[in-house]
This record gives sequence, C-alpha cells and structure tokens, in this order.
Amino acid sequence: MKSFCLKARRSEDLSQRIDLKVQTLDSIYFMGICGTAMASLAVYLKQKGFNVSGSDQNIYPPMSDTLKMSGIPVFNYSENNIRPSIQLVIVGNVISKNHEEFKAVQKLKIPCLSFPEFLEQTVLYQTTNIVIAGTHGKSTSSALMSHAGETVGEHPGFFVGALPGNFSSSFRSTRSLWFVIEGDEYDSSFFAKRPKFLYYNPHAVLLTGIEFDHGDIYNSLNEITDLFCELVQNIPREGSLVACAHDPQLETVIKHCPAPVITYGIDRGDWTIKNRTIESGYQIFDICHKEESYPCSLPLFGEHNALNALGVFVLSCYLKWPAEKVLQSFKTFKGLQRRLEFKGKFQGAEIYEDFAHHPTAVKASLSALKEKHPRQKLIALFEPRSFTSRLNVFQKDYIRAFEKADLIFIAKEYDTSKIPEEKRFSSKQLVQELKQEGKLAFFHDNFENMEEDFIKKLGKNDVAVFMTSGAFGGLLKQIEKKFS
Repeated sequence: MKSFCLKARRSEDLSQRIDLKVQTLDSIYFMGICGTAMASLAVYLKQKGFNVSGSDQNIYPPMSDTLKMSGIPVFNYSENNIRPSIQLVIVGNVISKNHEEFKAVQKLKIPCLSFPEFLEQTVLYQTTNIVIAGTHGKSTSSALMSHAGETVGEHPGFFVGALPGNFSSSFRSTRSLWFVIEGDEYDSSFFAKRPKFLYYNPHAVLLTGIEFDHGDIYNSLNEITDLFCELVQNIPREGSLVACAHDPQLETVIKHCPAPVITYGIDRGDWTIKNRTIESGYQIFDICHKEESYPCSLPLFGEHNALNALGVFVLSCYLKWPAEKVLQSFKTFKGLQRRLEFKGKFQGAEIYEDFAHHPTAVKASLSALKEKHPRQKLIALFEPRSFTSRLNVFQKDYIRAFEKADLIFIAKEYDTSKIPEEKRFSSKQLVQELKQEGKLAFFHDNFENMEEDFIKKLGKNDVAVFMTSGAFGGLLKQIEKKFS
C-alpha cells in the first residue's frame, strides 16, 4: 500500500493542521464523488488498496459507471453516511459549510482536505509539474501532453479532467520526474476558496487563453485574469510559460511571469501554423518556428484543436522531448470522453457528445464537426446546464455560437431559481433570436418532446451533437439504446 504523509484539516477547526499518515487509513470518504477529478482520485486510491466510498446528488455516467466498475460504493447525500470508522474526508467544491454530511463530519471530528490539497501533499510535492491552464482546451491539451510524454518514453503521471482514449484512467501516479495536470481555475472547496491550479506547484505552464466563465464564483474577466497572474508568478525562473498569442489578456499575464515566455498562434507568436488542410480523416498542417517547419497530422478537427496541438508541441520542445516522437503521438491520439466523442449511429446518422457549454466552446465544436463533415446536415442539441450558461451575460454570444449548425434544438435552461431574474439566460429568447437570423431552431421545455421532435427531423446522413455539461435529462442515453 502506498504511503503518504499528510497535513489534514480537522473539520471542527479548518485553520488547524495535524499530521496524518495515509497508510493507516482504512476508510477514505469523498463528498461530491461524481466530479471527474474526485472520481478519478477515488479510483486511484481504491487501486492502491484503500477502502473508498462517497456520495453525490447527481449520479450519472460516465463517472458513475467508472466508480461502479471499480467497486466503489456511491450513496445519495445523507448524514447517516458519515461513520466513525471514516478516517479522512475529501471534500468537493460542490459542498457547502452547512451541508448535512459536513455537519456530521464536524460532529465526529474527522480530518478533511480538498481535492487539490490532497494532490499537492501526496503527489505534486515530489514531481516536476506541467500545468495546463486556460478557459478552453485544458482537457484535450492535458491528454495530448500526457500521450506525448508516454510516446517519448517519459511515462508521466497525469490528471486529466476527462477520460483520455489513450489511457484507461484520467489519473495516474508514476515514478516519472514529470506530472501533467489540468489546471482548473474553479475554486477548491468552501474552506479553500482558491483556484485548484494555485496548489499545483508548476515548473511549466501551458496557457490556452482566458475568457469569462464560472459566473457563480467570479464577477468579471479581470478577477479571473488576476488569478492567472498569480498562477504564472509561481513558475520558477528556470521554468517556462507557453501562452497562446491570440489571448487578449496575454499582455497583462506575462508581466507577472518570472520565467521565459514563449508564444504560439495560428498566424502570430513565436510559433505558428501554416497550410492547414483536411485529408483522409486528419487535419494536416505545418508547425513553423523561424526557418524550421514540422509536418503535423492530427485526428481531431477544428482550428482550436490545431492550436491545442501547437501549444503542446511548443512545450514539448522546451522540455527537450524528441520532436519526431511527439508528432508521432499526435497522429495516434484517441481524444477524450465527451469531447466531440463519437457515440454511434442512429437512423443512419452519426451521433456525437460534447461537453461544450460556453459559447466559445460551442462555436469551436460545431466548426470542427462542420469541417469534418462539410456536406452533411449538422444538428446541434444544447442544454444550458453550467451556471455561466444560465446567465444572460452570453445571451447574444450564443447566436453566433450556433452559426455552423443547420438545425438547432435548445432545451429549457436548467434550474435558475438561485439566479436573479434580471440575470437569467432564456432558452426561449435564444431560439427566437436564432429564427430572426434565419436559423432553423426549436425550443423544448421537456426532454421527451425534444427526443420525439429530434427523431422525426433526423435524416439518414445527418450529423448530430449533444452539448451539455450535465446529463441532458438522459436523452442521449435513450437514443443510445436505439443505436444500430
């Protein structure tokens, strides 16, 4: 069994820290276990021999399936789940101070940590960490970086915020010098109101770009930018920042970086892309730097994925990983779950699933699918589920986001009861505005009607993508049962 030395907070006094040896732990409990990060860590600890269990409110695939296959019991929230035999609680950022389970944890005086604190104290203190950060492209770039490291023989540890197709898990710890970690800007827990990435002790950072997101915890783009400035301040002078030159916030951020800064972009930056084309199931392009040129084949589509690959390649060059083997890894990259993931065929149509919820991500995903299937009708089904997608701050941006779609189904926005009425996003209004732009768009206030309408309008050679950060009311699961 793996041995870790921790300093865990006592639940009754979150400022107090005590020494705790993890090898003595027979029972680790995860509150909010179905998030990708939490579930991945839970599976890892289970594989290391720990007794692991947890709870959540929204228990749905793919994480629920992953936990079940690993033999990890998952319960609905209840104070009765918290037993005296539990020796450590890992608290997810969905949990509040007044949560019934946390109150039970307090009563029993069980030590607790947030996910990034646990990772910082057990793994990242002894590795050279490559942090992949930015509003978009983190998961794809993290998985691509991890696969590149595997291909060149470095076999890095990694954490990716989705399940990578080239690996059996989204988390692993190895004896490698390197650890690749997706640097999430969302906060860590109610008692650790800091972005996760500020716990990750970066040696190098790949910054894909900064936009406003997470409107439930951040008030403005400037507030988010300040946190990225704090991240790059933590890079040592001998490290590096590789940053997308298209990012309007770049100039602000790099002023705070003590390490060398290398930029990349489609047509700007130290490294650029030229001659991008689509050919035989790949997008093909040249990676250019001064007088050098490297031919790249990537089985992902869209300009945004070319940028993801470029950023990873530039960082790989800084790490002195062999360029030829890195490019080889790109050609064999298998993508990730819920990132334009092909699910199967239904009524002769190709069905995809995507995590896109921010308008920039929606637009990029639809552009990529249209690039891959230029002569087929593209159907977009969208559920406004994330907190930011339920704010009207992006009401107008979604009109442009669906530009590449030929047929659009918009679900009723997820629960907005906690959002002031004047700040609420309106799915019905979006559909009206899309129609005014000449788009074929439909609003549905329940998933049963949407499923019926979708099936009726779906053509034999169409391409359809379900986009949500949630479960889409189980609609896609119902469609999957009917796959040919």
